Amino acid sequence: MTPTDLLHRLSGLLGLGGRNLRRLHAPDTGHDVIAAFELFVDRAPSRCRHGHPISVKTIQHYRHALSYLRAFVEENRTAPLTFADLDRDFYEHYVTFAYHRHLRLNTIGNHIKTLKALVRSQPQAIQNLAWEFMRCEGLREETDAVVLTEQELRHIAVFPLQSPLLGRVRDLYIIMCWTGVRYSDLWQLTRDNIITDAKGNAYFSFRATKTGRKSLVRIFPEVEAVLQKYDGGRSLPRIPSNTRFNRRLAQMLELMAATPRLASLNEPITRTYTGLRPDGTIGYVRQTLPRWKLTRCHTARRTFATNMRLRGNDRDVICAATGHRTEAALSRYIKDTLLDRASRLH
Repeated sequence: MTPTDLLHRLSGLLGLGGRNLRRLHAPDTGHDVIAAFELFVDRAPSRCRHGHPISVKTIQHYRHALSYLRAFVEENRTAPLTFADLDRDFYEHYVTFAYHRHLRLNTIGNHIKTLKALVRSQPQAIQNLAWEFMRCEGLREETDAVVLTEQELRHIAVFPLQSPLLGRVRDLYIIMCWTGVRYSDLWQLTRDNIITDAKGNAYFSFRATKTGRKSLVRIFPEVEAVLQKYDGGRSLPRIPSNTRFNRRLAQMLELMAATPRLASLNEPITRTYTGLRPDGTIGYVRQTLPRWKLTRCHTARRTFATNMRLRGNDRDVICAATGHRTEAALSRYIKDTLLDRASRLH
């Protein structure tokens, strides 16, 4: 019997679970976080996660986190970083450091998760040293919480705009709101990618640039009306860069919000997210802005998913149009209220 087999048998007799068994395997690296992290990364290929070997991509994430932690220690400390140093102050200083290194919040969040996994892999006595760090909250991204109603979309579609540039952005945005496509797939919504079923219903059929997944989106009358403006849908307006698109979209919505029909775009929305505070540190920021200022390109995708759900469509049907792999992933795009959900009971 090998030492590993003996350890497994002993764990069964003692009633140890998988996590406790891994702790028996975990070497005591002392209190040096960098040394423990290096060993954690080196041994990653031999460990399992959720019943599967840790992937190469995950190990790459580990190495990325380790490289930034080394840089943080070199820049901010004269002594080695120990597990006893992992507290709230460390958490806030590291997040601020990574943010000013232009890392995205989700990347910084993954670094924090990796560090917490490292702590959990250590003996209990060392874990106890970092209890304050382990209780630190996760990062909140600046999420898009705005959804445009069908009535608002119809008012936006006929709003008189003097600027041809804004008019073209408006038309493209209406298409996005009624198809749920990403900005990166707008160029595919032409007559060349339209198919028709036996009942005469038309659909856009394309493969998403971001994921490679095939999407089939029904062409609603609101989309057909826009297509007819541009050579019967044979060509769409020139698509501006994402930055210019959002800038012109904001200009357009600000004009519309000043009118009685679209005054709802001025409704305030309060959001809390992780961002830059006035003192230069990173932490929770609370901000209240009118709806039109929080409306972006990606709002269109959320608008489509929510409005289709409010029409009573099942989530799997909406997934077929949006290209989401799972209904759980789609759920993050649907902004319906408790009353909306209750009204669908029958």
